Amino acid sequence: MAPPRFTLATLTLRKTALCLAAAGALSGGAAGCGPDDSPGSVAGAVRFDPCARLVLIPDLGLSADAVTGVGAGIGLWNQAAHARVVMGSSGPGASDLAGQPLALPIHFQAAGAPFHGLYDPAGAQIFINTDLEGHDRIVAVAHEVGHAFGLVHVPLDERRSVMNSGNLDEEPNAADVAALAAIWGTCPSGAEPASPVDAP
Repeated sequence: MAPPRFTLATLTLRKTALCLAAAGALSGGAAGCGPDDSPGSVAGAVRFDPCARLVLIPDLGLSADAVTGVGAGIGLWNQAAHARVVMGSSGPGASDLAGQPLALPIHFQAAGAPFHGLYDPAGAQIFINTDLEGHDRIVAVAHEVGHAFGLVHVPLDERRSVMNSGNLDEEPNAADVAALAAIWGTCPSGAEPASPVDAP
């Protein structure tokens, strides 16, 4: 089954996300890159603990450059915040009902130029615009993973952040790591993830 198209329409909460939230593996209150991404606008949304193992599952058949971009984007968070994100190689989004790693699908689809990416907080999946390449793609992945962790947009006049709306330059910095720690606490420095895995 093909992933849903890039859309700004309200996305339906999937049964998988409800099961994960009920199991306590995820928490509510995240925001995505939608028309209204204030914390209150997405009550009940799915967000992931960066200190728990998370497997990003890219679409099958992606180019080597796109796969490298996903790996580099999650590597920015792993390096900056000691997050435990790895890239999986197969399977759809999966649950953590028996202590297994959580899986977060990441899809690449064509979209209009203003849209670099989208985190669907109800369906717990990421979309990245296929037009992005190189460092732009890497930062867009990091930005959307930030939303998956529960971070919201930071106004550029407040500070530079990977979470600036429309950002394609700024990587996760110390202030972004502090914002993440305010939600989840600090990830232990010895908690870097192992090599890529197959999804459960």
